[in-house]
Amino acid sequence: IGSSTLDTVAGYDCHFTNGTQKLVVVQEGSSNADAYVYNTTTRDWTAQSVSIANGKRVDMVMFADELHTMDGGTLRKMNASTTWATPGEYSNPSNFGTVYANRLVLSGNGTYPHQFFPSGIRDSGTWDAALAVTVTGVQGETVTCLGAMGPFLIAGGKSFTRAYYLGTASPFDWDYDDISTLIGPQAHQSFVTVPAA
Repeated sequence: IGSSTLDTVAGYDCHFTNGTQKLVVVQEGSSNADAYVYNTTTRDWTAQSVSIANGKRVDMVMFADELHTMDGGTLRKMNASTTWATPGEYSNPSNFGTVYANRLVLSGNGTYPHQFFPSGIRDSGTWDAALAVTVTGVQGETVTCLGAMGPFLIAGGKSFTRAYYLGTASPFDWDYDDISTLIGPQAHQSFVTVPAA
């Protein structure tokens, strides 16, 4: 893979619980981008036949021992055997996500720009529209970033940053504190979760 005119738009070093490790990148192609997995035996990249539009910023997270990709078109997941699937997701097409409270949380949906969507517990195939959280405020906030920090889900946009907390009473028990009502992350990539040492 590689080209002087086409870009590698994402990469992820996947570590699975069975000890398997896979390096996955998304590389633009002549008509569409594709995901590639590095083969350590042949020292070459294996195309995964996952069609992603060129020019898309692909987000990747590990959740429930599977790699999940969000590209603004289709939510996909890959297991340790490099088997790809498209779990059901009512919030498609989401552009980014994070893991919080044992749930995959997605946002960046053009139809629902003010919401984030939590999955079922350790299950990206279970989505309940009633669990969607609408971020409201004086600016009509569009969510541009999600991240996790300690016990909080961080949601941000152009003019806000909030720390959400999912209570234990029910999956509807969301509370939040404003971190800022003036500034926030412009892009999802501007929030980086640093793992504990």
